[in-house]
Amino acid sequence: MLNNAWPSLIWHLYSYDLRPAGGYFGSKIALEPLHVQFSYDDRTLAVVNSTQKPQNGLKIVAKLYDISGVEKFSREATVDVAADGVAKSIAIPEPADISTAYFLNLQLLSASGELLSRNFYWLSTKPDELDFSKTEWYYTPQSSFADFSALQDLPKATVRTSLHPAVSSEHDVAFRVSVENTGKSVAFLTRLRLVKGKEQAEILPVFWEDNYISLLPGEKREVTVNVRKTSLAGAEPTLLVDGFNLAPISAHEKEK
Repeated sequence: MLNNAWPSLIWHLYSYDLRPAGGYFGSKIALEPLHVQFSYDDRTLAVVNSTQKPQNGLKIVAKLYDISGVEKFSREATVDVAADGVAKSIAIPEPADISTAYFLNLQLLSASGELLSRNFYWLSTKPDELDFSKTEWYYTPQSSFADFSALQDLPKATVRTSLHPAVSSEHDVAFRVSVENTGKSVAFLTRLRLVKGKEQAEILPVFWEDNYISLLPGEKREVTVNVRKTSLAGAEPTLLVDGFNLAPISAHEKEK
């Protein structure tokens, strides 16, 4: 569903009050013109090129992390992909000594080292199982579900954040948001929000470059966000950050 006309708990890209949800940012990554992805059926990596130009000399960097944020596997591969094409690459093994729930981080780099695509997965040593004997034309039921219960034991994460003004336009105000994982565990599904006033009302509509991001230990990300000047109404925004294993913290706007 594109959006909800009223509050509900069903899947959507953005909610009735124009707040983009996790599904929006997942879809945005999936639809990028040059995309690296994990194939659940055979555990291979693939590069999807939706542009009209061939892409040669690309490098895939794949790393597995256990529930504690410890790196368990790392591999790189070079791949060429035709225009409007898909190129399969290496297969990702399942280490014998990894936790039941674990993480896969993918990066796609150009021949010159520029980051072109990134993707992040949470996987399980006990994956979903489909009951193909009961398949209908519109649906295949599951006979068992993946075990992600270990995520409940994800160690607490710590991050450092900052909020800086960026280049604004006639109708919009832009900010740069920096988030750095200062701990040893994965900061899982970190949510960024801009609020205003004593009531900390969220500033909507809002246009995040990315959100609900997962940060590896020591990783730093910078994203931009735009809001309408009319929505800000002259107030000084506050950045609120929380996540699956991250206690809420805040940051105020700083000078450029």
